[in-house]
Amino acid sequence: MNLYDRKTITIAKALVIASVVLGHILEAMLLDGNRSGFVSGSYNSIYLVHMPFYFILSGWLFKGAQPKLKYLIKKSKHLLVPYAAWLIIFNIPAIAGFIFNLSQGNMVGEKLVFYQQHFLSQLYGGMAVSGIQMILWFPMCLFFTQQLANYILDKFEKHVTVITSITALFYTLAYVNQYFFPEFHLPLAINVVCGALPLFLLGYYIKKYPIKMSFFWGLIVFCLVICVSLFIYSYPLTYHMRGANYGIPIISILAALGGFFTVLLISNYLSRSKYVYSVSQPLGKASMTIMYLHALILVQIRTLDVYNVFWLLIAGILIPTSIHLAMGRVSILSKLFLGEDKNE
Repeated sequence: MNLYDRKTITIAKALVIASVVLGHILEAMLLDGNRSGFVSGSYNSIYLVHMPFYFILSGWLFKGAQPKLKYLIKKSKHLLVPYAAWLIIFNIPAIAGFIFNLSQGNMVGEKLVFYQQHFLSQLYGGMAVSGIQMILWFPMCLFFTQQLANYILDKFEKHVTVITSITALFYTLAYVNQYFFPEFHLPLAINVVCGALPLFLLGYYIKKYPIKMSFFWGLIVFCLVICVSLFIYSYPLTYHMRGANYGIPIISILAALGGFFTVLLISNYLSRSKYVYSVSQPLGKASMTIMYLHALILVQIRTLDVYNVFWLLIAGILIPTSIHLAMGRVSILSKLFLGEDKNE
């Protein structure tokens, strides 16, 4: 069983990005008053695994400490440039309104205050933005997590005790934020790095030093038991990382790690099918585009009075994937919105 191969990772990314879309569909149903135990259980199970998965996977795929400036430039192209591009797209109506009011000499009083507050919140990011932009915390948090992890591993790679201490410190700070200062949110979700860094380093080290199979299967069983319990009880185990909520210490991270292995195990089994891989490949590659656009798509689809979970899920996945594929054909759009450079 090889959980490291390209097909397994691609299918896993497709499954998890589908769970991100489904999670937000279920969240909307809960906010609309749906009290179904199945809906809430599914929602909580998804939120136990999906965002931790991305940070563990990032660490899992990390190849070790790299020259800091080179790595900064590389990840800036991959994450910061698309972030800025999509942020501008989301703000086109506000920018147009600002220019129009400015040209008409109406930029005074409440309008001036409104635009000041709006654009400041957009620059602040993280918890300051919501709605169709709610996912904007993730790329910035991932970027800062990657840079910090690269710096730590570059400085202390041979000092495991130091890295363990740093990881424990950040893990503790994450829960201090959650339990004692729940309203404390830094710009661009930088405070969430405290919860993300331990996941990233966990992924890096479990690949570097593979765990025993007994522990591997034990984590999977533990995750499944926790997920089943979430259909029955409302334990605060799930990760809501944007809001600096990381569940219950130790229990939630072990369950998330078990979920990570469960997704890889399922993906490895599915990779035997050429059909599954051919369907999953474009979804896996378009993960970030789906991440950016699915909330906007879901909102627009609901305005057409479409509330069926299946059709919302299909639209939330396939429309952004189609946009991703179209942008991939145009070099400048690929650089700006996908963080891909065909010449590199």
